[in-house]
Amino acid sequence: MIQGSLLFILSSSFVSIFLSVLNGFLTPEIAAVGLLVGLIAMWFFFDKEIQPRIPTTTKFLWWTLFAVCSFQFLYLVYELTPAKKAIYTLNPNNVGDLPFHINMIKAFASGFPIWPENPIFIGETLKYPFGMNLFNAQFEILKIPLQTHLFLVGIGCLALSMFALNRWMGFWGILVFFCSGGFLSHDLAWKNLFLSVFVTQRGILYALPAGVFLLSEVLKSTKPTRKKNLALGLIWGSLGFFHLHSLVLVSLLIAAILIIQKKWRDYVTTAAVATGIALPFVLIALIPSQSWQSPMRWQWGWTWATDSSFAGYLLKNFGAWLLFIPLIVWRSFKLKAKRALSVFAIILLVISFNLILAPWAWDQIKIIFWCYLFISWLAYVLFIRTLDLRLKAVVALIVFYPGLVHIYKSLPAISKDQAVKIFDKTEIAQLEPLLQSVNPAQRILITPKYDHPVFYFGRSVVMGYPGHIWSHGYSPGSLEQKIEQVNISGNLQEMRLIGADWWLTQNPDSFVNPSKRQDGAWNLVKVPNSQSQ
Repeated sequence: MIQGSLLFILSSSFVSIFLSVLNGFLTPEIAAVGLLVGLIAMWFFFDKEIQPRIPTTTKFLWWTLFAVCSFQFLYLVYELTPAKKAIYTLNPNNVGDLPFHINMIKAFASGFPIWPENPIFIGETLKYPFGMNLFNAQFEILKIPLQTHLFLVGIGCLALSMFALNRWMGFWGILVFFCSGGFLSHDLAWKNLFLSVFVTQRGILYALPAGVFLLSEVLKSTKPTRKKNLALGLIWGSLGFFHLHSLVLVSLLIAAILIIQKKWRDYVTTAAVATGIALPFVLIALIPSQSWQSPMRWQWGWTWATDSSFAGYLLKNFGAWLLFIPLIVWRSFKLKAKRALSVFAIILLVISFNLILAPWAWDQIKIIFWCYLFISWLAYVLFIRTLDLRLKAVVALIVFYPGLVHIYKSLPAISKDQAVKIFDKTEIAQLEPLLQSVNPAQRILITPKYDHPVFYFGRSVVMGYPGHIWSHGYSPGSLEQKIEQVNISGNLQEMRLIGADWWLTQNPDSFVNPSKRQDGAWNLVKVPNSQSQ
């Protein structure tokens, strides 16, 4: 089931991107063909496994955790009350990224040219792995409401991830990811992975179950069949389209496993297929440009602030989980089992804790969590699974209590008053008739901010939120200052020079046509003789 579901997502997305490149943009027909091919691939690669009997208590805990986590997708995009004319998200971690993802999904569904330029930064190719957004765009263009398909895809990937983790290391694996997190504090770096990474970073919806499935497969003692090799290669290579950070870390872990366990000859076909699939996306991500900057740098202690002790920083963020590191070293050398893998995993954790591969240091969590999962698996196979059930429960409670509190506090009944507004419905109603005449490929000059209402409609802007641009590996340079200046001056000639096709402003004092002023309303002005014309 896991393998077939992953092949459904990647096959439908690959077919849609391939046909969209040939056609120039996504269409309902292409989306329908993509989803149909995905279903065929799911059927062809469906691999029914004999599942071990799961105790009733474990089933109850599994479904309880699934139900609690599902609320995050049910309330991903919603209206708080009809009286409050706004669109909210329950999880505050979503407030920065969610408008960007909604904009990209709607842009693809509205006819945005593919292969795309970056919709929030003019003149740059989109290097961001947009596989999951294109997958959702297939449903959007087929007229399935945004809130509906975001919820269905979210809980589908949630179930897929829980099945994959359970398959790898039992219910312990589910707790490791979904109940992770440091002790409650406003300045935590190691937050709950489900709330801060899985829900917010859309590529992780696919990358987590895919990466976990790959690791669990290569750790098996059986030799894969040709069909299995092909399936694993497709899943492995597809990480380049869905989440590049995961591609790097999962590849390093797979390589270590195959070399240490001397199984690499059995997976030559898998590696060849994966390389062929991933290489185009990796090359696109590495294409140099004037505004692109390498995010790689050395930063001691990840996000550690030097005004507190490093030991205190680690304990606050990771707590009792840190004890697993010396325990797996001791246990692996005592049992003479998995010694090389244990040493490699710890070295990789230390490196990933200091060698930053993301523009924002906090985003390094998308790399560190793979080391965290792998070390947790080592702890599971070396000593956790041999413990008495009651002792397992005690260890799990000690290690995952902070994460359980995070999950508990995320319940709608408790956190609904902390919901964050992402769009104002009054502004959306004002903008809708104005933007109907704007092609998604045309650039709109806006005041850059993460929750600008134009992002609800899937439109390209000269420059979006600088934080998103930095996270894509670009430096806004002087463009941000130029945009601020021309928004104040209202000089259409200067707007033309920076590539704007339209100017969207809400400030009547800066609007150049006094006869069309409407205080408090949005104004859309066509920039004459723009560079894109």
